[in-house]
Amino acid sequence: MSVDKTSTSDEQSLLGQLESLYVGRDYRKLGLGVSLASKGIAWLKNNSVSSIQLSVGQGNEQAISFYQKLGFRERATTMQLF
Repeated sequence: MSVDKTSTSDEQSLLGQLESLYVGRDYRKLGLGVSLASKGIAWLKNNSVSSIQLSVGQGNEQAISFYQKLGFRERATTMQLF
């Protein structure tokens, strides 16, 4: 997790970032991912973030579905040049 200061219009706000959340195949569907993500989200909210973002690899529909169930919505597409 990380917290970054960002500027929105006239005020400064904090942006939280969930990074590298991964649960091995043998441990999926046991509630571990929800528990980890929920703890991270709670920590970020307790540290006054105004919004939380994360990145999911293109085509990772399982992860996208997981985060949508936690309330995340797609807002942007990130592109990369190799």
